[in-house]
Amino acid sequence: MEAADADVTSSQESTMGAAARQRSVETTDAFFLYLPNPIEHGAAGPGEGDAARRFAAVAEQFGYRLYRRRPFVFACRKIARERHDVDDAAAADSVILDLFPGTIASGRQLSVDTGGPGLGSADLGTAGPELTDWAAWHAMAEREAQFYNLIGATDRGLRIESDPIGLKPFYIAALDHGTLIASRILDILRAAPELAAPVDPLAVYQLMMFRAPMGERTLHQRVKRSISGGCYRWSPERGLQVTQGRRLSAPPVDAALFVDDALERIKEALVRSLREKTAGLSGPTALSLSGGFDSRLLAAVAVEIGLPVQAYSFGRSYHPEIQSAKATARTLGLPLEILPYPADGSIQRLPFHLETVEGTADLATSLIANLFAIDRPAGTPMLHGFAGDPIAGNHLRHLAPKDYRTLDTLADGVMRFNGGASPIDFAALLNVPVSRDAVRDEIRASLPEGCQPHQAYTLWDFEHKQRRYVGSHFPMIGDRFDTIAPYYDRDLFAIWLSVPPVGLDGRSLFRKFLTKYYPALARIPHSEEAGPITPNLRYQLAGFLRKAPYEAVDRLFGTARARRLTRALSRDRYIWSLANLAGTRQRAHMLARIEALRPDAQRVLGLDIDARFADRLKGDLQATRGLFLVMEYAAWLRQQGSFAI
Repeated sequence: MEAADADVTSSQESTMGAAARQRSVETTDAFFLYLPNPIEHGAAGPGEGDAARRFAAVAEQFGYRLYRRRPFVFACRKIARERHDVDDAAAADSVILDLFPGTIASGRQLSVDTGGPGLGSADLGTAGPELTDWAAWHAMAEREAQFYNLIGATDRGLRIESDPIGLKPFYIAALDHGTLIASRILDILRAAPELAAPVDPLAVYQLMMFRAPMGERTLHQRVKRSISGGCYRWSPERGLQVTQGRRLSAPPVDAALFVDDALERIKEALVRSLREKTAGLSGPTALSLSGGFDSRLLAAVAVEIGLPVQAYSFGRSYHPEIQSAKATARTLGLPLEILPYPADGSIQRLPFHLETVEGTADLATSLIANLFAIDRPAGTPMLHGFAGDPIAGNHLRHLAPKDYRTLDTLADGVMRFNGGASPIDFAALLNVPVSRDAVRDEIRASLPEGCQPHQAYTLWDFEHKQRRYVGSHFPMIGDRFDTIAPYYDRDLFAIWLSVPPVGLDGRSLFRKFLTKYYPALARIPHSEEAGPITPNLRYQLAGFLRKAPYEAVDRLFGTARARRLTRALSRDRYIWSLANLAGTRQRAHMLARIEALRPDAQRVLGLDIDARFADRLKGDLQATRGLFLVMEYAAWLRQQGSFAI
């Protein structure tokens, strides 16, 4: 992995010497910025015009505390340490860490030893080397908080940088006289309602087919999300400048890598990551234990290092995931609690999803909110298996081997896997031009150069699908829990990205890892696989007996009819069907709501849905769910204020 930024000194340099001093960082869970355009000859100074005053008033109206008026408007919500000089006289070396509320509530100690002059001497709008402690702040934030935006604000400029792929959202909108940046889309629209429309038709297409808009797109054409690896710098003279200086990069593939050496390096890095990210925690750590490999490995390592863990699972007794989770907990001696899993949970949680994710990820991600049934206080640490699957190569199976020949064939494969060949006529459905070629070309342009195609796909998957889809878990559970993702670690990324494709195909190296270090777990079947890594008669016989009744029903009624019957009874064998709204009743509900909310989509987003939308969707569940979310988002925005075009 590349360093935080090429223009800063290393964290080691920043902590050396007798002059090192301990500095605490202020924290916030949301921020609002207005950055005026560069000063023109004869114009008023930045932050002094009518626009700046208006945006400062809007920020205060909606619960933000004004932190700075000049040279830009800067407001924060729930700033951790009270200030008495916030009006035009904020400290010249402000360092603020934007975190999820659950991490703030945990009481983590967020401080570093810095030996430099601080931020006050630096022009944050340039790439000056004076920021001697900036890398140290990043190192601390990656270790302690993981999901964050690091904000440096001085009288001379501003700098915003995030965790390596940018999992803590913030959004940007360019105006004629400046730029708005905020943690929430809603706050941008409150300040500038005219930005609600027009809709971004390619973002709608991507939400319906990829389960999230890609890159920096949102449903609003003029509101963008921060880019992965982005470095945002503003100065009165130069305005806002953006680079991808923190973008992850792939090391060379290690053709001489031997299995035992790779396994040892992975084990060492994973243990180190878990120890670092849980250091100083008190009380039991929550773990969402599924039927897959990633969470069981986290559970095993946690037990090995003596971390107290309380495991939680959600599902029905007949779901294979629950059986695998129970077997894992029993093997490791962990207490396990099964949480409720309501059939209409995704629809019930729709208001929470809209409030948190703001239409930027598929509604199915709301299943993670089942964890709110855990009766633990805010700030409780929770282990999350984010990044485990893709770094170990599991997602490489999405594409065919021929797709990894070149970056062009890779872009074609990504489009094909994500529904690019769908029969749905999106241009007719949305009544605006929607070019699949434009989506494909955007994918091709965002694939990183200078590495092997399989590495490029892994990085693209992280910067887009994982960041925008799976990454939407974190704003949701981060509202209450101090979320910890040990696989989201630079050293682990570097090791796994150096593994040749033969070690990633079918997660072969990962399977060897479980077999070598945790053989008892290798005998427990993965919930979505026919047999365990290591054959085990007990578990295979139990699995056969659980499946036998369903197979008998399949033979009696036919597979398709039997699955429709079990879905109608809310006893679908596939655990994700409940979150995916796959039942007949849920599908009917979505279509009815799309029809009812067509006027809202038109008034708020300027989106004209064709009256024959049900026929044009052709029964595609994912596309139907995506369109349903767009319509509900438009209705939710209307309820928040006047966003009509």
